[in-house]
Amino acid sequence: MRTAEFERELHDRLADADKVKQAEIAAAVATAVQQSHKTATEKDAEIQRLAAELKLAAVNQEHEVSKAVATTQQELSALQSKLAILSAEQKAKEALLGSENNLRLANDKATALTIKKLTKGNPTMQAKFAELEATDAA
Repeated sequence: MRTAEFERELHDRLADADKVKQAEIAAAVATAVQQSHKTATEKDAEIQRLAAELKLAAVNQEHEVSKAVATTQQELSALQSKLAILSAEQKAKEALLGSENNLRLANDKATALTIKKLTKGNPTMQAKFAELEATDAA
């Protein structure tokens, strides 16, 4: 009987040890699952934080590009206005130079005119001068 009792006690102890072992395995699995969930949650939070940073960086970059484009457009507009003014000034300068040249040519022609040149070939004026000469001779 002693062996049967020993066997039963041994069997009970092994069953208790198996229960303890199963409980420890279950606890370890629960801890691992809990740790896995915690890690996944932390990674998800990190992913969301990084995604928000990327979105903010993209928005900031878009804003900076918009500011740069607006500044460049203002500079372009100012330069176009300046070019238009310079073009108008150049046209006015050319017109003044043309007028000055025309005035000089007219002045040269007026200076070269004499009474003799004005009357040469004009029958009315030739008749008047002939009349004057006849009156002076008489």
